[in-house]
Amino acid sequence: MAEQIYFATINAISRAVEKNRDEYEDIIMDLDAALVDRYFCNFSVFQSLPDSWAIDQLFPIMPIHRLIEEPTRRGTLQDVTCDSDGKIDRFVGDKNGRPSLELHGFTDGEPYILGVFLTGSDTSSNTLFGPLQAQTAQQLGNVSPILTAGTNSSGGVMGKMISPQNLSVGAAGVNKVGAEGAIFARVIKYSLILTTLVGIVAMIEAYVLPGIIPSP
Repeated sequence: MAEQIYFATINAISRAVEKNRDEYEDIIMDLDAALVDRYFCNFSVFQSLPDSWAIDQLFPIMPIHRLIEEPTRRGTLQDVTCDSDGKIDRFVGDKNGRPSLELHGFTDGEPYILGVFLTGSDTSSNTLFGPLQAQTAQQLGNVSPILTAGTNSSGGVMGKMISPQNLSVGAAGVNKVGAEGAIFARVIKYSLILTTLVGIVAMIEAYVLPGIIPSP
């Protein structure tokens, strides 16, 4: 009974506050955090989003279907594995992030698919795409899985300098907020040159000097 009264009160306050969220900015975060659903997802936070698990990095997350429907729920994400804390409860938005994500109501028996945009994280890129590159090489049979995985990692580092996230952090670190576009224009040529060099080195190792690639 006490729990029902609590949630009924919280919901009533939330409906009243929703009409003018800016006026109640001091309590809106706490209300949003209290009135959230928990969506259990078929993935591992530790394996797929290690930076979120380890250093609380924020990644843009959104539904990638039912896009013509307006989200009616707010929720946090939890995985179904036992190898980590397995929870994402802070999302992109506002000054310090949001405590919940706008989601659609879940329907039993129907899949609900979310997309995570990995910006500026070479670690996450390696975790997700490294095994894919290695498996592709194994199926092709004429390219080393070690080389493809290593090239994936090296290429990610070369592109890291033009990541929007890194540009924002770098600009803020040197008191150049708002100059991200100018910084991008200055560094993109170096990123392209270095990425091209990584590709050339990978081609040489794959087809000219394959003996220098270590064996598994």
